[in-house]
Amino acid sequence: MEKNMDEFVIKNGILKKYVSKGPVDIVEIPNIVSIIGKGSFENCHGIDKLIIPNSVKIIEKNAFKEACFGSIIMGNNVEEIGESAFEDTHIDTCLKLSKKLKRIKDKAFCYFKFIHERYDIEIPSQVEEIGADAFSFSEFTKITLPSSIKKIGEHAFEAMEMEIKELEIPFGISRIPEAAFSGFTELEKLKIPDEITEIGESAFSGCEKLNEVIFSKNLQNIGSYAFDRM
Repeated sequence: MEKNMDEFVIKNGILKKYVSKGPVDIVEIPNIVSIIGKGSFENCHGIDKLIIPNSVKIIEKNAFKEACFGSIIMGNNVEEIGESAFEDTHIDTCLKLSKKLKRIKDKAFCYFKFIHERYDIEIPSQVEEIGADAFSFSEFTKITLPSSIKKIGEHAFEAMEMEIKELEIPFGISRIPEAAFSGFTELEKLKIPDEITEIGESAFSGCEKLNEVIFSKNLQNIGSYAFDRM
């Protein structure tokens, strides 16, 4: 497939800007790009299919913020998704994340929405860090958390309203931060591994159907309202 290089502003491997020329079926980012730069597709509409090549390793802040796509095909070498990279982004199909992804920064998928049917999201097995509000208020139906995770930020999964009924916290973290899993309205069973020593304020507030919790044997502190409205 031919690529119109006039659509892209690229400098030293960084995609600085996508220059929209109206609705288009497919946009394939050139494989000379290693970084999708800040705000390069922000507020972009009219692309049916966006292809991110394997050459891309970093997606920077606000890269796709408030954009709308039919689908996004992400290459397998993306290691970091920056702050608000997909905040309030809308797509029409499921999103599969890069297998080599390690870091998902603050608000990366905050308010992420599907145009029609909602889909699950699988966090790849190499992810170590999920930032504050990373998935808060997003529309994913279910989420899979790998054991590789070492850090979860405050409000990371708040108010996702997922269909998940059982949740096991990854054993790689030692603390569940404030409001990290609040608003899981369908959650019934929760397992907190022995590595956890602290549960932050409102961590599981609003989990109205939660009726079974297996606590860590090493738990030292539970914050206020951590299980409010069980």
